[in-house]
Amino acid sequence: MAMIDYGALLKINGKIVNRNEFFMDMQKAVGWVDYPRIRYEDCNCLDDEECSNCGECPRAQKRHMSDPELGEWDHIIGDCKGNKLCIDDKIDQNYFAYAGDEDFTVAVYKTGAVLTNKDGSLYICIWNLILGDKEKYWEPHINRMARNITIQVGKMPVYIRIKRLGESRIFYMRFWYKNDLYELVYGYGIDSDKEVWDMVKTRYANKKTIKFVDKFWEEN
Repeated sequence: MAMIDYGALLKINGKIVNRNEFFMDMQKAVGWVDYPRIRYEDCNCLDDEECSNCGECPRAQKRHMSDPELGEWDHIIGDCKGNKLCIDDKIDQNYFAYAGDEDFTVAVYKTGAVLTNKDGSLYICIWNLILGDKEKYWEPHINRMARNITIQVGKMPVYIRIKRLGESRIFYMRFWYKNDLYELVYGYGIDSDKEVWDMVKTRYANKKTIKFVDKFWEEN
């Protein structure tokens, strides 16, 4: 079941690339991370990249958190050596899906997305189709159903189309980048496990939105 009832699906050239993968690995997906993954020689809690997996380590420093909607959890604030790990705007390991590469990266989480890159020259956040940056949103909260965004990546423009699917909190994003077609469906009720989506879809979407997402599951 999707954590807090949100998730994402990513297609590249008609193929779903994160099937049954609730959180994609940013390093594997786009070739970079925005915060160093530490590797200690005496670490016995490693991830697939042989880096310290502090999120699973019982020796990591944690702060207990609670939220009326999300419940309770332990938030990692430091590793076993005392180094700070809590970065409020960290993208790596905090988003469901990552698309693109180090020159242009799209990361999606819940009903929002971030457009960014490795050198830090690009950072645009999109929350429910409202644009902003790390400091504030650029426009009043309005009920948009779709929008088009153009991002200049070097000499190449990237045209991004985002639309809200009906009255749901599910969004569809589509763009071409370096001759590859990227498509994402993300938001409330989406799950990278097809069986889970089939179980919960009638709770979160109307018939038209369900039909769209069901078709998205079909691979070209």
